Amino acid sequence: HQFDRLTLRFRRQIMAALTAMSSKSLRESIIDWVKLLSSKEAQIDFEKSAAGDLAGDELVEVWYGNYHPETFLHKRAFSQEETEALDDFHRKFDSCASELPTRLADLHKTKEWPEIMQSAKEVLSKCGW
Repeated sequence: HQFDRLTLRFRRQIMAALTAMSSKSLRESIIDWVKLLSSKEAQIDFEKSAAGDLAGDELVEVWYGNYHPETFLHKRAFSQEETEALDDFHRKFDSCASELPTRLADLHKTKEWPEIMQSAKEVLSKCGW
């Protein structure tokens, strides 16, 4: 039974390490995405290098794919203050996301997108990123 306890403890340590790595990756991904959402120039580079014609759609969809503050992983990745700043941003983002065009050039012409970019800049400032 000594072996079983050691095995269980070892499994827990492995799971803790994997979770820590995953929360670190999630944190980096969300911070990078907020930085991208805050910069028109970075969005244009993103369109040219990765997303093509659907860059606007990708900017919206990836945010929704990554931002899940209710998860254990998110709670490990971000402080309460960071989560509050991200939640404020998410509410603003969510209030207009369904109406946004999929092409980046069209997205940049909307009145909502500059507001979203400004909100992303505020998150970066509040969180010190």
